[in-house]
Amino acid sequence: YLWHGRHAYKLIPLCEQFDVKIVAYLRRQDDLLMSRYNQHIKVTGEPFQNVLYFFPKVEHAMNYELVLGRWEKQFGRDAIRVRPYEKQQFHGQNIFGDFLHHILGLELTAEYRLPKKDINPRLSRSAMAYIQLMHGLNLIGDMRDRLIGVLLKYSITAGQESEDKSDKHGLLSPRERLTVIDKYARINEKVARTYLGREDGRLFYDALPDPQQEYVPYAGLSGETAGEITTFIRRIDPDLYQSINRALACTIQSVSDEKKQSLNLLSDFESVRAACRTGTAETATQRSANPSDISQAKTGKHPVAHTIRRWKGSMYYAWMLLVQYCKARHRWTRNKKEKL
Repeated sequence: YLWHGRHAYKLIPLCEQFDVKIVAYLRRQDDLLMSRYNQHIKVTGEPFQNVLYFFPKVEHAMNYELVLGRWEKQFGRDAIRVRPYEKQQFHGQNIFGDFLHHILGLELTAEYRLPKKDINPRLSRSAMAYIQLMHGLNLIGDMRDRLIGVLLKYSITAGQESEDKSDKHGLLSPRERLTVIDKYARINEKVARTYLGREDGRLFYDALPDPQQEYVPYAGLSGETAGEITTFIRRIDPDLYQSINRALACTIQSVSDEKKQSLNLLSDFESVRAACRTGTAETATQRSANPSDISQAKTGKHPVAHTIRRWKGSMYYAWMLLVQYCKARHRWTRNKKEKL
């Protein structure tokens, strides 16, 4: 929450009696984007079509020159300590040793006790898709936090973390990662020269993604995997399973048809199975009726909603084209001003 630096000035009165040092670990932006997306799903469950749709929400935080400049304005450049967040650049290949050595002037020895496990694990792709399914179901109290805890255990236990970390199944393809890297290349060069004294302008040393490398996009959550996760929840936390089951029973009839279709993946919950049986019975009744009567009833009952559904897709794509045009126009204007 301190990262953005917009309110750094508020710390000045609190720090008058101290020798303040600002320590910033910088992560290469493509890795940071995927990490922030995972964290966003973990905290909010808010669905996005993919990571690139999420990108505009966080791109300002990846302009390291801007963010560090805010802190420098309040505390001065000498107070800022910048370290790259890369294992090969860590002192002793370890972030704990790196912090001790570069910030405190100490060495990591056997006297120190390190965490035995990752204190901030990631959700697997399937776990992320599962929590997005739950979005909008009004999980009250600590239900959502408990669900996240169980899904994190599933992500580790199921051994999917190693698969998710590979470029082959990453949240971004190699080409998309290179696009993000190129966007901040000049900014990173300035940061490396300004705060690390590197004349070559290299802030990060890890190899760039290979655009020719095989990449397999995530195919989506399957019914089999969703059932496996539901079974895992019921085994680890039976009370949570029952709480979610009741929440599904309260909301499944009021959600949209599209949402109901996706919730079929949760058929291992009793309430969803019951709703599916009811839906099947209703469909059978409708089939026995006159098709023309059904069609007229559907369009006549909600004519406005019917029209909106027809035009919704077209309006969305028109809006996206307008946004892209405005961005291109802005870049053209900015480049022209720079040339002048």
